[in-house]
Amino acid sequence: MNTHKAFPTFIRFTLLFFLLLFFGLMLFLALYNHPHTDDYIAMSDVRDYGYWGYEKHIYLTWGGRFFSQYLTKIEAYQNFMLSHYYVHTYVLLALYFISIFFLFSAINKYIINFTTHYASMALYALCYLAVQISSLPEVSSAYYWFSSASNYQPSIILIHLQLACLILLFFSGKKITTITCAITILLCIVLINGNNETSALVNGIILTGIFLLAGNSRHRLFIASAALLYGASLLFTVTAPGNAVRSAGIPAAGFIKAGAVAAGRTVYAFWIVLKNPLFLAAAIAVFFAGSYIKLERPAFPFKKWIPMYNWTILFICTVMVWVVLFPIMYVSNGSFPERADNVIVQFIVLLLLCLLFYVGSHYTFTFARRNLYPFFMCLLTVTLCCNRFYGELIKSSISGKLHDIILTNREQTLQQASLHKQQEVSILSYDMCADSLINSRFSTQKEQVKMIMQQKPSVLYLYDDLADSSSIEVLKRFYGLQKINVQYCK
Repeated sequence: MNTHKAFPTFIRFTLLFFLLLFFGLMLFLALYNHPHTDDYIAMSDVRDYGYWGYEKHIYLTWGGRFFSQYLTKIEAYQNFMLSHYYVHTYVLLALYFISIFFLFSAINKYIINFTTHYASMALYALCYLAVQISSLPEVSSAYYWFSSASNYQPSIILIHLQLACLILLFFSGKKITTITCAITILLCIVLINGNNETSALVNGIILTGIFLLAGNSRHRLFIASAALLYGASLLFTVTAPGNAVRSAGIPAAGFIKAGAVAAGRTVYAFWIVLKNPLFLAAAIAVFFAGSYIKLERPAFPFKKWIPMYNWTILFICTVMVWVVLFPIMYVSNGSFPERADNVIVQFIVLLLLCLLFYVGSHYTFTFARRNLYPFFMCLLTVTLCCNRFYGELIKSSISGKLHDIILTNREQTLQQASLHKQQEVSILSYDMCADSLINSRFSTQKEQVKMIMQQKPSVLYLYDDLADSSSIEVLKRFYGLQKINVQYCK
């Protein structure tokens, strides 16, 4: 047997195994997931205002994210998410992988011609997706909490789809493909702007950069149409009456404060990415991969003013992120939720990996490609397995069972009370219910297992809906109850 071929094959399958285990745990955890307060609000609103009246109500009283609200309406209609809360996680992961695979295939075919095997493209797409997920500051709100996931992740998927279509638009040469991609890009622009404001600004930066690099008179009409549609759809989103209602009483931050806070959030976002060992391994691998590709036919006719120095490019990356954050900080008086950081972090990962590949293409190394390939496969496998998030996935898979039992029992109790038209119901708090189950149902488990089960599943758990009076009011409205008595530990 040829050991020169056997070892790289073994490493390749080892990496694939741990990647599939990684995503398998994420899919498994979704089965333990349950709706949160905002999800109950959505189900109540769709029920009270109707399928078509819901979006009008939200646009007038909450915000202009029309695409996000449409997705929420679909999931909340007839309380679908109450018994199928895992569906959105599965759909988002599947669509994210497909969008990445499509983008990588377009890059490979029209720009770099790095590999001819679709199996390799699928493996690289899985690696990239694992890097993106493990870099997120709050995975629970990105993939498991529906009201947050539907507001942020679809736009990231659409950005990948849009980038792939832009490559086809500039390079395919086929009229039907060009027209189809142009329409798809324009649709993506509108939907991204209707998903959330952060992604809209990120996409604006991406489109501006690409259109500046394109510089082709043949596409001026398309670029003008895209710019006009971008401005119109963004204006429709940000001028929604609901935004004014929601932000009433919140003063603008001022330019100095907004700039300072945006700079701090930029440093924080880069730190989140750069402290991830899996990202660092992927970054090094992408840099060396770029060194074996000489961009004889780049995606766009690069201008002479495009910087090639490493520090200049890194500075530009930082400025691009700051430009996205500045207007948000100005309007929100410096407030920026962790779930919105997920968008910024994914933008940074995409931006840095692309630019590292570009920088790497300007270097030449004497290392043989066939020797570096197994090394980087090993490095990615080790950093994937040693990643902190991988450990959180495993621990959450253990404590997630208890989490599922607690919330299932709670939902059944509330549903029964609603069915029998009770006005009042008593429920144990999350911690009290957890202690009771560990001391009874799971009393035979090993002490180490019980210690892990006592820890709330970090990948799933956000907060206890019964720990806040406003959340209790939401549950009372949804189930039609007058009073919910919560019993706490003494």
